[in-house]
Amino acid sequence: MSNGVRITGDNPSPELLEKYPNWEYALDEEDVPGQDETTLRPAENQSLITEDVAFTAATVWLNDGRECPAIIELCRGVAGVQFFLDGRWYRLVRCVDRFEQFERWEPFVEDWLPEEERSPSVSLSDQAFFPLRFSSRLPYYPTSLPIRTRILPDGGEEAWG
Repeated sequence: MSNGVRITGDNPSPELLEKYPNWEYALDEEDVPGQDETTLRPAENQSLITEDVAFTAATVWLNDGRECPAIIELCRGVAGVQFFLDGRWYRLVRCVDRFEQFERWEPFVEDWLPEEERSPSVSLSDQAFFPLRFSSRLPYYPTSLPIRTRILPDGGEEAWG
């Protein structure tokens, strides 16, 4: 998609996710000033989540009833989900074993950064957040259905529909 929209080192805003739900890495543009391996651009296909999509727009529903714009990270299936709450992105990662079998969900903590520079994190035991549900806005090509998952307070997951 040659619309010129590029995001480097951050997530697309909720407004951009409304306009362009699917995103891909712009790896062929790393030599462009201001861009690097983190640069995202809208994917060519904006009606279906294909295997070329790295991130897709979603909605998260917190246990306390709040609804948040979100983005699902894709790498051999769902790798994580990030949701936008109170002006900040929260991130949860899906941990798998060496055979790509699901182990658990964990909050992403930027422990290498000084505490004041870290993105916010949440505890799986926080009842305001968990269990947490998310659903992609678009259908996923293998199933023609949205990606829908419930993350449980013990780090487990289950499909919901």
